[in-house]
Amino acid sequence: MASAPYPRQHFPAGVGGRLSTALALCLAGLLLALPSAAETRRVQGLAGVQSVQIFGAVEVEISQGPEAELLFRGEESRLSPPPFYRSENTLVLGRSAEAPERNIGGIQYRLTLPSLEALQVLGSADVYLRPLETALLRVTLEGSADLRLFELTAERAEFSLRGSGDLHVARLQVDDLQLSLAGSGDLMLGEVQARWLRATINGSGDIAVTEAGWSDRLDVNVLGSGDADLRGLDGTNAEVNIIGSGEVSLGVLEALEANILGSGDVVYRGEPQLEQRIIGSGSLSRKP
Repeated sequence: MASAPYPRQHFPAGVGGRLSTALALCLAGLLLALPSAAETRRVQGLAGVQSVQIFGAVEVEISQGPEAELLFRGEESRLSPPPFYRSENTLVLGRSAEAPERNIGGIQYRLTLPSLEALQVLGSADVYLRPLETALLRVTLEGSADLRLFELTAERAEFSLRGSGDLHVARLQVDDLQLSLAGSGDLMLGEVQARWLRATINGSGDIAVTEAGWSDRLDVNVLGSGDADLRGLDGTNAEVNIIGSGEVSLGVLEALEANILGSGDVVYRGEPQLEQRIIGSGSLSRKP
């Protein structure tokens, strides 16, 4: 039998304000940082682009809108040859097809797309993604890049961080949410509504949910010393696996399975039905 559709909810104004306000201030800082003597150029004819790759030390703002358009701004000497190119349905920013070995920096891009399915950020870029509604979104950060997403509504979303970069998302409403963190970066989420959330940490990075949220099913895997602070996330069923010294904190649940190998800790609230396997000095404990 097909499962009932996940109920879509509208986030009330003011909820999750701390993170969304911080994102707005960061975006304002980006716009104010544009050099007054810079030149702005406009690119159209980008219909069909659904994937974006970003390289280098650049700043990018991506919005969802009816027409695909790219504005880019910087000193005139930095704009030729064009610091972007298109490869089928992928738009590449921070690279030039005419000078592929050239290091590009000091350019601000403002991109509008009707649909975005994949975003890959490599290097040290700063990326701001305005509210987005899509069926599928895959986001990959590598290196020291930072990405800030205001709000996402999707059937499925995948966020993957490798390196020391940070990813901040103010609001998430996703049926199937996958989080993967390798390295020392941090993944910070505000409000979360998910049918199924899967989080994997490999290394010393941290994942945190800073606002109240819900996930019917929650799977958390930690390999190493990373922490998953999910105290604000209540749910139905959760399975936690820790190998190493990581720590996982959970909200109120109906059922919890915890498997710990090493000195890791699992902390939960409420009175769930418990199943536990601990080898080593790890612990499973309840907090009010």
